[in-house]
Amino acid sequence: MTRGQRAAGIAFASLIAVAGLILLVFVPSGEGPDRGLFGALDAEGKMLGLLAFLSSLVMIGVFAFSRRGDRS
Repeated sequence: MTRGQRAAGIAFASLIAVAGLILLVFVPSGEGPDRGLFGALDAEGKMLGLLAFLSSLVMIGVFAFSRRGDRS
């Protein structure tokens, strides 16, 4: 894996991590008048955000520490 491929993988996984964090932190959960711009998420939506965040952290670790086949 070249440095460019590794950097692209880390950048893509970072975008997924940011999207997961936005789902977790900035989108309100539940019902009521404070539903926000995009509406409210239920528990499954929050779990999806958590899953996206945690899986992207694993992907960042895989791309950051992969050295196999690197000729640089």
